Amino acid sequence: GKCEDYLKTLKFKRYFIFRPGYIYPSNKQKKRKVWFYLILEFIFPVMDLILPWYCIKSEDLARKMLNISISNSVSKTLENIEIRNSSGF
Repeated sequence: GKCEDYLKTLKFKRYFIFRPGYIYPSNKQKKRKVWFYLILEFIFPVMDLILPWYCIKSEDLARKMLNISISNSVSKTLENIEIRNSSGF
């Protein structure tokens, strides 16, 4: 939206805008969880298989963001499926 349009007007040599879908936390929280997150924890593996364009693990997202930012890629906006399909692990 507006923030992305503003970032594009700045004079950076390169920029990357990441648009992940649902970010599944990779590390287990020891705090009491809300029922909604307990359900998502149970169904995430199924979502990951059926809707790979919609969700990504936080650890995978962090790796992909780092690898994309240090690559020689041109500036662009990356949707969740492009983030998942990017090279470098």
